[in-house]
Amino acid sequence: MKILCIEDDINLRKLLQTVLLRQNYEVDLAEDGARGWELAQDNVYDLILLDLVLPKMSGIDLCKILRSEQGLNKQKNRDTPVILMTALEAITNKVTGLDAGADDYIVKPFDIEELLARIRALLRRNQNQQQALQYLTWGELNLNSHNCEVSYSGEIINLSKKEYEILQMFLQNPQQIFSHNYILESLWTVEEMPTQGALRAHIKSLRNKLKLSGAGDIFETIYKLGYKLKLPPLTDKSAASVNQQIGKTVQRIEDETISLLNSHRVLPELLELWQHSRQSYLKRLLIIQDAVMALEQGKLTLEQQYEAQTEAHTLIGSLGSFSLEKASEISRQIQQIFCQQELLKEHKAEQLKLLVLQLQKYIEGEELVTANDFSIAHRLLIIDNEIELVGEIAREAINYGFIAQITNDLKQAEDILTDNGVDAILFDVNYQNNLELGLNVLAKLRKQNPKVPILIVTQESSFATRLEVAKLNISSFLLKPIATSEIWASLKQIIQRTHLSSYRLLVVDDDPGILQVVYQLLSADGYQIVLLENAEKFWETLEQTKPDLLILDIELLNKEKINNTEKLILNGFDLCQVIRSDWRWHQLPVLFLSAHTDRETIEHSFAVGANDFLSKPIVASQLQTRVRKRLEQRQR
Repeated sequence: MKILCIEDDINLRKLLQTVLLRQNYEVDLAEDGARGWELAQDNVYDLILLDLVLPKMSGIDLCKILRSEQGLNKQKNRDTPVILMTALEAITNKVTGLDAGADDYIVKPFDIEELLARIRALLRRNQNQQQALQYLTWGELNLNSHNCEVSYSGEIINLSKKEYEILQMFLQNPQQIFSHNYILESLWTVEEMPTQGALRAHIKSLRNKLKLSGAGDIFETIYKLGYKLKLPPLTDKSAASVNQQIGKTVQRIEDETISLLNSHRVLPELLELWQHSRQSYLKRLLIIQDAVMALEQGKLTLEQQYEAQTEAHTLIGSLGSFSLEKASEISRQIQQIFCQQELLKEHKAEQLKLLVLQLQKYIEGEELVTANDFSIAHRLLIIDNEIELVGEIAREAINYGFIAQITNDLKQAEDILTDNGVDAILFDVNYQNNLELGLNVLAKLRKQNPKVPILIVTQESSFATRLEVAKLNISSFLLKPIATSEIWASLKQIIQRTHLSSYRLLVVDDDPGILQVVYQLLSADGYQIVLLENAEKFWETLEQTKPDLLILDIELLNKEKINNTEKLILNGFDLCQVIRSDWRWHQLPVLFLSAHTDRETIEHSFAVGANDFLSKPIVASQLQTRVRKRLEQRQR
């Protein structure tokens, strides 16, 4: 893969070149827009990284030329993906860039791993689009769009024009259910549109030809909805190929993970480059210092002001890309002050002097470490043969505090579970394209690992499958196709459920015996529990504790006896109403405990804002279940 990087800051160019070469990309560099255009005319690139603000030709203008019809016969990169790099955060700049033809943009200072992820995504999308136009496959069934030829195991299948178009539609959209009307409207004009009966005849004929070729019935009839492409059978050959690809994916992900663990944000070899580049950034800072001094003396010119703004603009992106976020933010503040159409007033000098001093101290005194401390909290086992999806999940894992291990081999999965243990399992119940086998494997996983949460991500959407999965006490069921963000949201929720020690409960009751019972019942589940007997200290304890759930008695007595009589000074109803009137605690789950179980008391409990009500004496299973459910609902 060959990438053109057009960036006017020499140190940022070197940083990007180092990072991209390490990822095995070929890299050409250009210091201004004009040179970038020359290279784009002479070479074919897989992707272009393009700075927005450039000498000689802006990134916007260059992007427009690349995308123009006029340049179609003059240059070779009209359809090459473009990522704009800009330190200008205004929405208008982003919109202008995208309208000019850019495919994506990233704001300086950017995280190197985020940039690499965006590059991979664009390259993958571009490759997929190109391949989709050429070859479509289903198992050993192949459709070549160049010569409109269909074959199975190398043997040509003779199809009519409409049979070919129907097959092509299904192969291009393997997850979609096609209704009769959709197929008719997509493949026939209004004048020639046949009846639904004629369409069924076309599909029947196509099915028969595919069966005779040995491909079998590749279509699934969905009752009252239409047709869908079945999943291709996983032969021994294709299973071996999948496992081989998964093995390569695993190795690549492990390499990336090791790199990230060694250096969460900055690659170790960039330390030397930073030491070499630091002096050039101090020289840029000197230009800004001269402008500040001139402002203080009343001698600042518009030319100096513009030059200082330009240098600050460069520092924003360059320092941030070395993970010097604080220095980048200070540079942004300086740029915003200098970014005025009129000459600055002298009163701005003191503010600028302070910012420049902070920036100088930071650049000179901050030793760039390889990473901030980055602890991996959870281990995720992925058992799935959809290589692209699991690869993307595994690459993103470290950003969510996970180490991901991928396999499609049951023995290897068992070894991982035995040797290392995991915090969660992601499993496609259609294991190796065999639902019955997948359900058996799932049952075995659940039996051997009863406490490990399992997340199902699959195309199998039938109610029968959902029911079988539900019987095994599975944590979550998600349907493909799905965005990885949804998978991570579900995993986060599952981990929160299973790591109860992160939840803090405040229990308020005037009976020390009840407090101890509640403590014994809930502390076994790992909750952090704070007990309060004196209701007069409730508000102080609430603000100090910041609980995730409140368990509250209705009748609360003052333990200081007056004339040998305990006095009722507060009740739970009052406290609940006060809580609900404070925006900080408006969403806090409140569970009432009371020996009063009459209808009026229960109704009034919910009227003042309670989420749940339990009667005394306490039933252990009810208390534990209600607390867990209320905490789960709060996380949604």
